[in-house]
Amino acid sequence: MSVITHHTACPCCNSQSIKEVLVAKDYTVSKEDFGVWECGNCTVRFTQDIPDAASIGPYYKAEAYVSHTDTKEGLVNKLYHAVRNITLKSKRNLLKQSTGVEHGNLLDIGAGTGAFAQTMKEAGWQITGLEPDETARNIAQQKFGLQLQTPDQLYQLQNEQFDAITMWHVLEHVHELHAYIVTKACRGVRHRRPRHLVVGRRASAVAFELRVRTRRAPATSALHRPTRRSLGTGVLA
Repeated sequence: MSVITHHTACPCCNSQSIKEVLVAKDYTVSKEDFGVWECGNCTVRFTQDIPDAASIGPYYKAEAYVSHTDTKEGLVNKLYHAVRNITLKSKRNLLKQSTGVEHGNLLDIGAGTGAFAQTMKEAGWQITGLEPDETARNIAQQKFGLQLQTPDQLYQLQNEQFDAITMWHVLEHVHELHAYIVTKACRGVRHRRPRHLVVGRRASAVAFELRVRTRRAPATSALHRPTRRSLGTGVLA
């Protein structure tokens, strides 16, 4: 049975100034409607009344979710893979430029099928990858020989173990933001100034609303936490 998560305060800044601004439908998998709420303080928009982390898995079970299936069937997915080959190099260069480290120790949270983790491994980095989806972990093992771990292992990792932590298009999937970012993820980076958490860019809330209204939203868009601002390299104090 699903346990529903209902926020009485903003999951980002903890303000109680929150309200519903639109309803998004999951057209691909569950056909359910989800309310998207906005924080009047920090302007973050988040999905209200979502399944908890233990029961949300089935909402990702769709061939259309290429990040977990790595399928190349159809024109869109072929284009996705072509563009990804370019963006993987850009991400690698961004990480090296941001950290100033040529060969370091990386924690990739939400590693998917392991494409970025493998890119950094080939660049000489030591990789630890976390991925909740079993299918994606199996693909990473079969395709790259990567042993990705489940997200609960985040809390077993030693502090100051990594030169960088990456979360490419992952932050909007996280249930417990403070536990991930403040409590653990930040402490995982080695004690240097500055410390870096690289967060993948996310489309704006306006773009999200457009996809919902035109019935083109991917299977799990209604469960994500789109924000008004794009996210990039975070420098941790």
